[in-house]
Amino acid sequence: MKYKKCLKCLKKKPTTSFYGSGKYNSQGVEYLSRLCKKCKHAYKTQRRKERKAWMDKIKLELECTKCGYSKETHPNFTTKALEFHHAQNNKVFAIGDAVHRGYSKEKIMKEMSKCVVLCTRCHTEIHYGE
Repeated sequence: MKYKKCLKCLKKKPTTSFYGSGKYNSQGVEYLSRLCKKCKHAYKTQRRKERKAWMDKIKLELECTKCGYSKETHPNFTTKALEFHHAQNNKVFAIGDAVHRGYSKEKIMKEMSKCVVLCTRCHTEIHYGE
């Protein structure tokens, strides 16, 4: 059995404890992740939490462009009720999915610049009629 050392936990583990990259060297051996599966999962979970907190911080300062829903106008305001609507139908990806898919902050901000902010109700009315 072959072993590899994880760069995060520094433990020597079987190569089956590492994700494969899908790429192979000239001898036909698959390149493996530098982090073990456990450390990779922990890293991705932490990154998602940080991106979600970043997105929530941005949304705290926004309001619905149609009805004005915001933290100033509603005492029970929640950032989950604000959505990004691509008014010009030029969507590359959905902003709501970007955080969980691991997109960079720069890429998310670029996509957000194409959008208008709407609350869930107004967004639904636009897509499904009044």
